[in-house]
Amino acid sequence: MQKVSHPKTRAHTAKNGFALVVSLTLMSFILLLLLSITTMTRVETDASKIALTQLQAQQQALLGLNLALGELQKSTGPDQRVSAPADILSNTDNSRANIVGVWSPDDQLINWLSSDARDANNTFITEYNRAGMPAEGSQNSIVMVGSGSLSIPNDNTAIPVGKQIVLDTTNTRTLGNNGEETGRYAWWIGDEGTKAKINRTRDEIPTQERSILELSSPSIARPDVLNGLSQIDLFAAKDASSLTNLNGLALLSGGSTGIGNPYFHDLTTYSAGLMVDVKNGGFKKDLSLAFEMDDADFNTSKFGSGGADTINAPSVGQVQPIFTIAGNGAHGPVWHLLRDYYRLYHLIEDPLNDPKLDARVFGPNMNHSRLNMPRKAFNDSAVNIDWQPAIAMAGGKAKLQPHTFGK
Repeated sequence: MQKVSHPKTRAHTAKNGFALVVSLTLMSFILLLLLSITTMTRVETDASKIALTQLQAQQQALLGLNLALGELQKSTGPDQRVSAPADILSNTDNSRANIVGVWSPDDQLINWLSSDARDANNTFITEYNRAGMPAEGSQNSIVMVGSGSLSIPNDNTAIPVGKQIVLDTTNTRTLGNNGEETGRYAWWIGDEGTKAKINRTRDEIPTQERSILELSSPSIARPDVLNGLSQIDLFAAKDASSLTNLNGLALLSGGSTGIGNPYFHDLTTYSAGLMVDVKNGGFKKDLSLAFEMDDADFNTSKFGSGGADTINAPSVGQVQPIFTIAGNGAHGPVWHLLRDYYRLYHLIEDPLNDPKLDARVFGPNMNHSRLNMPRKAFNDSAVNIDWQPAIAMAGGKAKLQPHTFGK
């Protein structure tokens, strides 16, 4: 028997199927929404972790910077300080050549300006310069100055030993509230004062003042004589004055990217200094003011007969050595010798166009002394004299015991 569907039954079934589709669609949308919210939450959580890690890294770097500034101020703040790279000491390991040390005027080592120069008890390691630097990539090490600062891109030339700065972070850790390690830091201070400043220029037309000053020292550095920099003419158009760092060399005619990197520890564009007296503190005295005094005033000043430790110079009188060594009578050259050299510019003829300086007799020689004076000048009595030729011309040799002449 054939079954006949009722129209109302077919309409009710169609409605139920539509409701099922709508329900499944809504459930899919809700599921998609939940997945989206979960994904966004996970992304935000990961971003927060990354931001926190980045913030911790920034705080570690800031901590290292502040500690470096503090050590710099504490170690080199007083005028009576001298800084220099460690390679001035004969016992320095080659890898530590560019670690900076600080000394007092009496040659006492005060500090090494590097974060790993102290042990776990924060005790200063005096012989730090003798130990080799950690290898790049070794455990607990960090590169402070690496190939990016020292090498020319695409140049496979090996970096010389001592140029890279790699430090040990074993003793420079930061700890959390529960004593767990939260990070490490390191710092290193380079000495800009020992580098040649290359962004100084001078007038193309010489002046008398510059000519006079350059008799004693040049007014500019000449980096164009260095290997790899000879093709750059820094001074033809005064391009050097526009440099703010060594990377700027790439913008000059003949320059290229990273061309100044091999001279990271040798050249600079922003070194500056003060003329301080590292022995007594304060600014150095301008000796040119003393050396410009006339002969009579200079001879009676503290640089001459008015000095504290004068010696007798024949035909001159009492003169003052620059320094004396207590106990053995030795002394250095006298101020008259420096004044004589300083005042050579007074004797130069036509210094701007065709400078000439009359030849002078080589000295000291026997004509500068009075050792050949007649014996009767001593009035037949034993006398002590200090008339060695080098002393007479203030040559600075060790002072011998006075000669005794007499009957």
